[in-house]
Amino acid sequence: MATKTTSVRAEEETIEKFDKLAEEYNITKTDLFPQLLEAYQEKKLKEKVPGRADDIDAFRAVLKQINDLYFSSIDMAVLAKTTAEKELNVELKTKTRTIADLQAKQDELKERIVKLEEALNTATAENNKLTIEVGKLNDSINEKDTLIQSLKNNAAAVDAVGAIAELKDIVALLKKEPEPEKE
Repeated sequence: MATKTTSVRAEEETIEKFDKLAEEYNITKTDLFPQLLEAYQEKKLKEKVPGRADDIDAFRAVLKQINDLYFSSIDMAVLAKTTAEKELNVELKTKTRTIADLQAKQDELKERIVKLEEALNTATAENNKLTIEVGKLNDSINEKDTLIQSLKNNAAAVDAVGAIAELKDIVALLKKEPEPEKE
């Protein structure tokens, strides 16, 4: 409903009472004015029909009770909504914090994986170098074993040559010795 500004001539004391009443009930003057009109109409109605004043008061009390119940239900709905919003905000903050923590852990784990992969690649390269070196050392050992065997064979041949030389010397000595006389 649209509001319209109007001016009313009243004594300063009446205007002060009106302002004080609005302030006391913590309502605007715009809201207070129709309520005063309704109160005035109710008073006039009671004066017109004096025997029905109790019925009017009872009806007014029931209306006030219904009105109070309605506002109470609105207050409860607002309170429930506020409580639900607070709980939801707490839950959202908790979940947001959990997500942030999990993302931080995920980032940390990704960094560790990268470092471990780098370490694995380094270790694999080192292992490959060492495998090649082991192969070379095994080849060198096999060559040395072959050389040792060859030297042993040569030493045996040298020993055999030495033994043959000694046998030749013995044979030569035997040939030079006079033969014992025969009697």
